Amino acid sequence: MESDIKLLTNIQKTLAVDPAASQRSLAQNSQVSLGMMNAVLKRFVERGWIAVKNLNMKKVCYVLTSEGMEKVAERSALYMKRTFGLINEYSDSINRVIMDAKKSGKSAVILYGKSYVKFLIEYACSNAGMYFEECSAQDVKSLDRNALCLAGELTDEDMQKKLRAAGAVSMFDVVENC
Repeated sequence: MESDIKLLTNIQKTLAVDPAASQRSLAQNSQVSLGMMNAVLKRFVERGWIAVKNLNMKKVCYVLTSEGMEKVAERSALYMKRTFGLINEYSDSINRVIMDAKKSGKSAVILYGKSYVKFLIEYACSNAGMYFEECSAQDVKSLDRNALCLAGELTDEDMQKKLRAAGAVSMFDVVENC
């Protein structure tokens, strides 16, 4: 069922850009064969998710019905719920690591490299009353022992290894237990 909703979402996105999209175009954008798309469209019409309108003798137009749009919206809501749940888990994990660092006498957090969750790190530092700084991963010479040093997850693998060897904690390790 989830794969059907994913296909329906892909169809909806394609039709939003090209309302007169052909089956071939729908299939290409959904990364399925033309035969599979034909079967999918028939199934979706039977379910009431898609309506077919004849443009002329040779051309038809596909339109998502209100039921089809509801399915797409349900999938989007579920995606958002899962995403926000993960953000909360990552935030809790980052807060724990930063509070543990503060309890062990650290006064700052330094992020080496880039991170998708930089905003969570900054927020946790603000809540903990700790100084936050972002540095280029290449700036590492020796790590500040008074700071919790983090290696951003967007840093390349070789630099990740170098930062870990110098004593930095990888963001992958921080969120590993989520």
